Amino acid sequence: MNIKEISEETKLPYSTARKYLTLLEDAKLLESKQKDGSRVFPNDAIRYVRRMAQMSRDGVSLPDAIEKIRITPYSVSDDPEIAGLERRIEELRRTVQSLTDAFVASQQKALPERSGQGFWYHLKAAFSSLFRRK
Repeated sequence: MNIKEISEETKLPYSTARKYLTLLEDAKLLESKQKDGSRVFPNDAIRYVRRMAQMSRDGVSLPDAIEKIRITPYSVSDDPEIAGLERRIEELRRTVQSLTDAFVASQQKALPERSGQGFWYHLKAAFSSLFRRK
C-alpha cells in the first residue's frame, strides 16, 4: 500500500500518515519499496499507523509509541486488559485450529470403505440400479 492508501484507510491526514511511516521506517519496523514512483509499504503498516495515532491521542510521545510497537508488534491495543483479551483470543484460535486439524485427520482415517459399505459403495449401487435392465 502506498502512503495515500494508508492515509485513506486510517482516516489520517496524508502528512500525518507519512510522518508515522517515516518514523516506523527509521526504527526499522517497516521497510518500503519503490513501485511506480511511490513508496509501497507492507500490510502491517496500517496496524502500526493506527496504533501510533491512538497512542498519540492518548498522550504517548512518538518515540515511546515506537518503542511500544517494537516490544509488542502484533498487539492491537496497549491497554493491559485488551492485551490480555488478545492473548486469550489467540489461545482460543490455536485451540480451534488444533481441534479442526484433529477432526480433519479423523475424517480422513474414516474415508476408506470398510468392506464395501462406504459412501461410494452406496452411490454406485444407487446408480447401477437405475440402469439395470429388467
